[in-house]
Amino acid sequence: EEYGINIGNYIKNYQFEDLISKEKSSIYNLSHEKGFLLIDFWGTWCEPCKEITPDIVLLNSEYSDKLNILSIAYDKNQEKVEDYITSNNMNWNHLFIKGNAKNKIEKNKFIEGLRIESYPTFILIDSKYKIIFRGVGKDGLEEVKKIINQ
Repeated sequence: EEYGINIGNYIKNYQFEDLISKEKSSIYNLSHEKGFLLIDFWGTWCEPCKEITPDIVLLNSEYSDKLNILSIAYDKNQEKVEDYITSNNMNWNHLFIKGNAKNKIEKNKFIEGLRIESYPTFILIDSKYKIIFRGVGKDGLEEVKKIINQ
């Protein structure tokens, strides 16, 4: 198995503590559980991210039987992220990474390891931990829907 960041590579089993539930989990647990895992990189400072929040909420509702979502907020203020999650009914897994996307000096294993450079970025993983799609913005989210529907 080749680990990497590109479509066709296998993703590393990143471990994390959920922001809301405080439960420990991992990429492998979430991707194996239902068949697909969508990792969503976003921030409250990102207008395109906020514009498609209702689309992600709808995606979660429509495909909850075969899709888990892990939203990774790269942001300065954890409380602001938690308030946004609650007020927008984002009822899935969340991770908060303190930082500033415009400050390239800060390092983080998720952001650096998966080479996230644009927001929102979507990475879709199958139940065998393979990256089957990487994309950005509304077009990326539409492509995710097409793949899940196949």
